[in-house]
Amino acid sequence: PQTSNESPSDLILRVAKYAGVELKLDDIDFAHRVQPQKPIAGRPKPIVVKLKDRLCKDRLLSGLKSKKGICTRDIGIEGSIYDREICDNRYNVLRCDRNPETSTKKLGGGVLLCASKELHIQHQHNWFCPGVESLWATIPAKNLKTRGRRNVHIGLIYAPPDNLLPARIESVSSRLAEIIATHPNDYILLAGDFNLPNITWSDSGPALHGSGSVDLQNAFLNFNDVCNLSGLQQQNRIKNNKHKTLDLLFSNINLNVHCCPNPLVSEDVYHPCLEFDFSTLLIRNIPQKPVKRPNFFKGDYVKINDYLSKINWHEVFLANSMNEIVGIFYSYLEESIKRFIPIKFKSKSNFPTWYSKSLTHIVKEKLQKHRKWKEGNNPRDYDEFAILRARQKLVQKKCFSSYTKLMQTHI
Repeated sequence: PQTSNESPSDLILRVAKYAGVELKLDDIDFAHRVQPQKPIAGRPKPIVVKLKDRLCKDRLLSGLKSKKGICTRDIGIEGSIYDREICDNRYNVLRCDRNPETSTKKLGGGVLLCASKELHIQHQHNWFCPGVESLWATIPAKNLKTRGRRNVHIGLIYAPPDNLLPARIESVSSRLAEIIATHPNDYILLAGDFNLPNITWSDSGPALHGSGSVDLQNAFLNFNDVCNLSGLQQQNRIKNNKHKTLDLLFSNINLNVHCCPNPLVSEDVYHPCLEFDFSTLLIRNIPQKPVKRPNFFKGDYVKINDYLSKINWHEVFLANSMNEIVGIFYSYLEESIKRFIPIKFKSKSNFPTWYSKSLTHIVKEKLQKHRKWKEGNNPRDYDEFAILRARQKLVQKKCFSSYTKLMQTHI
C-alpha cells in the first residue's frame, strides 16, 4: 500500500531482505512511484527502481522467483491490502478480513474470493457465521448459462484451532442448515480450513478418532448430519505432510479435486493447494427417478392362493419339456405378484447404507431439536437435543456393528 511518508528505496531493501538477497542503499540508483497509464481507483502507484549493477537485479529477481510471491506482511508492513493489488478489474473481490476480537492469530488473515465479473456474483453479507472467519456468495443461475434454475452458493470459512472450535463448528452448522432450508434446490459449495485433524476421510465417509474433546466430536457429528441430510459430500481426499486433511470441501456437485501444479503463492506443507473443475455444471444431471419395487409385506396372499388354486396344473405339467414347465410356472407367479402385490417407490438415501430407519429418524429429530434450541435458547430444548444425540451414538454404533458382521458373513 502507498503511504504519504514512505521511502520507495526502503521498500526495495525490505523486498530484497525477504528474497534473501544482500542489497545496500548504495546499490539503488533511484526508486520512486510513477503515474500508471490507466489509473485505477484504490490501487497504489507502481514503483520503478533502477539498480546500479545488473547482477544485483538478476539476484533479486531470482530470489523473488524462489519465494513464489510476496505480500506486505512478508516485508513487515501491517497496512491494508487493496483489492486491486490482488487482481485486475476483470474480477470482483469478496473478502472477510480477520477480526482481532475473534482470533489471536498473527499470520495470514481472513478469507477471500475472486470471481469473474461476468458471473455477477452476489456477496451475502447476512450469512456470516458468528465467531468464524467466513464469507458467503451466490452466483445466480441466469449467469451460469446452464439449463435449469439452480443458483450456486459458495461459502469459505476458517475455524481457528482453539478452545472455541466446537462453538465455531456449531456456528457453521446452524448457518448451513438455514441456507439449505431456504434454498433446498440450489447447488452449495462449502470450503475452508476446519482444523479437524482427528477426522479421516474416505469414499465410505468420515472416521472419527478418539483424539479431541467430547464437545468437538459432538459438534462435528452434528455438522456431518446436516451435510448428510442435504446431500453434501466431502470431496477432498488429499492429505498434507502429516497425513491429515485440514482443508475440507463439501458440495452437492460431483467434483474432481486434485493438487494444483502451479500454486499462486508459496504452498503451505499443512495446506496443499487444491484445484477442481466446475464445468460439470454445463451438463445438467438427469433427476434420479425413484426405484419401483414390490412391497411383499402388504401383499394379499389370500387372493394369491385363490388365483393359483384355480390353475389347472395338470395341463401345465403336460408341456413338452422341463424348461417350458418352469417358464409357465414363473409366468403364473409373476402374474399373481403383478395383480396382488402393491408397488412401493424407493428413493436414494443421503445416509450411509448401514443406517437403519430408526437411526435416520433419530438423526432428523435431533437436528430439529437442535434448530429449535438455537432459535429459542430454551434449556429444555437443549436437554431433549442432548438425549437424542446420546441415543444416536448408541444406535449408530449398533447399526455399524451389525452391518460389519453381516458383510463378514458374505465374504
